[in-house]
Amino acid sequence: MIRNILAAALCAALSAVAGLGLLLHRERQAGAALAQDNAALDVALTGCSARVLAITRDKESDHAIDQLPDFDLRHVPDHWLR
Repeated sequence: MIRNILAAALCAALSAVAGLGLLLHRERQAGAALAQDNAALDVALTGCSARVLAITRDKESDHAIDQLPDFDLRHVPDHWLR
């Protein structure tokens, strides 16, 4: 009788340990997937920041050109013609 109880308790304990191991394995996989998603989003955000910076610089350049008087437009610097 005691052997049956001990066998059942051992079986329950082993099942609990196996279940806990499976749960921890799934959590690690989910964490790795989240880390990959985080890295992909970081790369996308860096790309967006670079595009915004390029647009801002382009607008500043356009504004500087728009501020030139009309008579100065006939005499443009050589580097503008390249």
